[in-house]
Amino acid sequence: MPGDTQVRVLCHTSKGDLSMSARMKTGQVVLAMGDYCSGPAPWVGLAQPGMHLYLQGFNVVFVDVPSFNQGDYLKHGSELMMKIIQQMGLPHPHVLSRGLGGAVFLQALTKDPDVFGDTHFVYNIEYPRGHGVLYDPDTVHKTFSGESKQLWLTYDISSQIERKWMRAAHMCNRVFWTARGTCASSAKQ
Repeated sequence: MPGDTQVRVLCHTSKGDLSMSARMKTGQVVLAMGDYCSGPAPWVGLAQPGMHLYLQGFNVVFVDVPSFNQGDYLKHGSELMMKIIQQMGLPHPHVLSRGLGGAVFLQALTKDPDVFGDTHFVYNIEYPRGHGVLYDPDTVHKTFSGESKQLWLTYDISSQIERKWMRAAHMCNRVFWTARGTCASSAKQ
């Protein structure tokens, strides 16, 4: 398991004598998971929407794992995210993710959906078969079938039109549109 996890936090409660867990429980939390393996600081791509959510009253936690850039440790991403949520005491975080961060999130969500909040946003999800982050669409479908959770998938199809990416987008649309209407999908044209 990778050990070089970096966490950056925007929190509305001043540090004072409160623990991080107590500070996070003062409001809703957004967990920001960037496009891992895409560069040295994948969290930066979510800084602007993260700041907007912070200004709207959310506490925002940016998670970066530099060893994911090597690709070898990405298969442990869901366990690592669950451990971060547990250790920081994040109360049912909503997830804002993009690229491989979306795949890591879906893998974690299928393991324990009760840990997460009700609404999540994934931008340009990438389905990385070669990196070991695999999630089974049927398992994701079952996860959302009995839950009242929302998953918003958005795509910018003007950037990176590849067969692999389009196959992943088609698979996600098929799964989430059939999840009893609790999930929505949107495409940026």
